[in-house]
Amino acid sequence: MMLEKDLEKRTWPIKPDYPVEKYSTTIKNGFMINRVLRIHQSLSEPIPPGECAITSLCLGDNGKIYGATTGKKSHLFYYDPGPEADGVCDIGVIERTTSVKKSLVAGKNGIIYGGISEGNGEGYIFAYNTKNDRMSEGKTDCGTIEKLLVPVTGEYICSLIIDSARNLIYGITGKTGTLFSFDIEHKKVNLICQIDKNGLFSETLVLDDKGNVYCCGAFGHLYKYSILDNKFTKLSVSIPTITGRDLYNKLDSAVFNKYDRLIYGGGSGDGVLFSFNPETNFIKTIGKVTSETGIPAMTAGNDGIIYGISGEKEGMAHLFSYDPDTSSLVELGMPSAATENFWHGYEFSSACTGVNGEIYLGESDRISHLFIYFPPIPVKKKIIQP
Repeated sequence: MMLEKDLEKRTWPIKPDYPVEKYSTTIKNGFMINRVLRIHQSLSEPIPPGECAITSLCLGDNGKIYGATTGKKSHLFYYDPGPEADGVCDIGVIERTTSVKKSLVAGKNGIIYGGISEGNGEGYIFAYNTKNDRMSEGKTDCGTIEKLLVPVTGEYICSLIIDSARNLIYGITGKTGTLFSFDIEHKKVNLICQIDKNGLFSETLVLDDKGNVYCCGAFGHLYKYSILDNKFTKLSVSIPTITGRDLYNKLDSAVFNKYDRLIYGGGSGDGVLFSFNPETNFIKTIGKVTSETGIPAMTAGNDGIIYGISGEKEGMAHLFSYDPDTSSLVELGMPSAATENFWHGYEFSSACTGVNGEIYLGESDRISHLFIYFPPIPVKKKIIQP
């Protein structure tokens, strides 16, 4: 312990006489804003603290962004990016629910589906019809949440994904890690299998463009459910992490990129970003963005660039991008915005891409905002022929 007399003898650093360049830890490319979870930024009370952590996001076919929260109560909401709206409508509290994680999906005919991850009841699938959702300067309309069914009695739902072409929803239950499918048209559940008998599984699903489902079991091993032959197979590859940490590595987030037809994912053990080729089962390790151990959210941009969050619970989130054309992995900085609120975002759990290529990030702290990132548009140079 340093005493007062020691402080008197201490040599203090001298301010340098050369100029120090300006620096910033916030977003360095593009532009970022945030939105409080309320109508028109001021015309309604926001979703209360402790109930507004955004843990699931999806894009509706009406161009609106739909989200669900985690906390004392779970709320369903939508954000309307239209020029007459630019606000968040709190659709309402989801009955007997405290959490909806990684499970909002957009189906046909304007229906949003979700799964209950925590609550004081059972993990049911719910549906929400978006046809009445409108927001203008003087009026906001929304619909009601409909409870459909419980896929597995006594279990909650970790995550959902949707195969719109076949009108199927796939999900994982939280207790036994059971992979199931839900036939939307016939309201029928099919229990496919238990991912891992020891309960070591990741709470993330991803779908390729052929309808095959991929998930992760113990030690980061990838599994594939083939829709054509109805087979669940353990693949010969594992998601990358530092040697010896395989036991702690789970698939934190994943997305299928239509641009190059590859799956991109991030592990929770060490936050390593990778790509996976569904045709060849080849995994390519791309790299580690920051010292944080997770990649909790990821989405593919309209231009084929992957955007994601490097971060962990009670950590310091950083936005990153990966360009498949240039193999460039860029740390873009910490999410921060001065419009609508001056706010630094530290924890995020969800992401999705808007109609016009804007990136939506769901903050998942006690007081949370919807962050919107607008990537830069590169200067296009015309080639003049000689």
